[in-house]
Amino acid sequence: MNSYLLHFVISLSMIAAAAFVLGTFAWIRADSRLGRIFAWYSYAVGMWAFFQIFFIIPGDLENAYFFARVSQIGVVFIPTLFLHFVREFCRLERKIHKIILAIGYTISFLTLLSIPTPLFISGVVPKFGGIINFVMPGPL
Repeated sequence: MNSYLLHFVISLSMIAAAAFVLGTFAWIRADSRLGRIFAWYSYAVGMWAFFQIFFIIPGDLENAYFFARVSQIGVVFIPTLFLHFVREFCRLERKIHKIILAIGYTISFLTLLSIPTPLFISGVVPKFGGIINFVMPGPL
């Protein structure tokens, strides 16, 4: 493994570990919805980082394609979970805030349904002389 790839793997490993530890701590100590929402947000970030490690490592492109799709499961919920966290943190209880949050979750779930199709990720290609894999995006 060259140093360029090693930096990616170490960074993603640290992000995944920190996110899972922080999420678990927030879940255990959660006395409110705010803590549970933050835990889910941390788990989504940790899931992305963890599976991204297996995606970027060069080798079998079929496995990389699988892990690229799995890592996106967490990614599609990160913006909505962050929005939900901010809404709870700021105690925004107006109806419009609930509607915006419902729209966000709807978009996230619809995007989740597109992950197994080539509409979201059409393929994986090695870049920089085969050092690291990159996603070829689909039309969505």
